[in-house]
Amino acid sequence: LIGSFAIYVSAAHGADQLPGTGDEVVALCIGACLCAASLGLLCFACSKVDSVNIAVDCVKATCECIRDMPTMLFEPVILLCFKVPAVVGLLVGFIYLASCFSEVVQTVWTDTGLVRVVDIVFTADVVWFLGFYALMSMWIMELFNAISQFATSYATQQWFFSHNRPECALGRRAPSCAACTGLLVGAYYHTGSLAFGAFVIGVVRIPRWLMTLVIPPPGSKGNGASEAMLQVCSCCVTFFDRFLRYLTKNAYMDVAVSGSDFCKAAHHSF
Repeated sequence: LIGSFAIYVSAAHGADQLPGTGDEVVALCIGACLCAASLGLLCFACSKVDSVNIAVDCVKATCECIRDMPTMLFEPVILLCFKVPAVVGLLVGFIYLASCFSEVVQTVWTDTGLVRVVDIVFTADVVWFLGFYALMSMWIMELFNAISQFATSYATQQWFFSHNRPECALGRRAPSCAACTGLLVGAYYHTGSLAFGAFVIGVVRIPRWLMTLVIPPPGSKGNGASEAMLQVCSCCVTFFDRFLRYLTKNAYMDVAVSGSDFCKAAHHSF
């Protein structure tokens, strides 16, 4: 519309209606560029009409699913009620474990004389216990996320089969508390599969975090070769993490639909 107006203005001898000022040429160029850009966007939209229709159908199906099962909106709140006490308990346990240190008193000579200095020393066993505790804590948090994803997939497949597969035993209207039921089903029947997937994600996330700590800030200067190798390694670890996360989410969906174990579900997700 703006491009057409700019072309009209150029035909009317410029925006000020006075010939000879030269702005009609500028208006013609702007109008032609805008019309060409609009034509290009129109062609691109026409070529992607199938993708646009699929996206619109997905949005409509999502809105209908949430309308029929409003508990899906409260599922994150319910999960948060379990995660917050778990996080608090794990932090308290970590603090108690970190308090298992030894005090080594040393005498240091300074300008003011002899000073008694107390050093905190962790034994090797305590260090291993802290690392193991941190790994288990991460595993537990990932398990909560896995149960949440399973509950969402469980409720979605309940709605889909009840509305689009009349041969299924489900009624026309899916249960309104399917999301809450999915939390119970996942925690009771599929804890092993969800725990295995959570462990895979948790283990892969650790080297990614370590690589993030090793990589220097973008503005820092150093050995160019070492920085390039660190960036390449970080890119590989990030790609691996995202690939496994995508695979794990699809595996959770397959577990919710077919009830398979995690390995079979991961194979089906390919």
